[in-house]
Amino acid sequence: MPLTFEQFQATRRHVANLHDEPSIAGQIGDDGEVRPGLVYADGLFIEEETRGTMCPVYTLTIGNASRSTDNLESLERDLYEFACAEEYL
Repeated sequence: MPLTFEQFQATRRHVANLHDEPSIAGQIGDDGEVRPGLVYADGLFIEEETRGTMCPVYTLTIGNASRSTDNLESLERDLYEFACAEEYL
């Protein structure tokens, strides 16, 4: 049985640089830039960027589609639904 949405959220951990995260190696291009982000269920991730206002903006990319917002929960829901549909969880 897959994790509930709340259980999925509880797996979230912040990483300083997604390039250094072994569980997602090869999932993002190695452009040499530091890419902070959030990793879920040891292999799914959302990128994080702090802009001038210091409010983080999050980006979720699934396939060729990307979406950026400051509403983390909405991206987490999209990532969770993707993970369930693909039987990742």
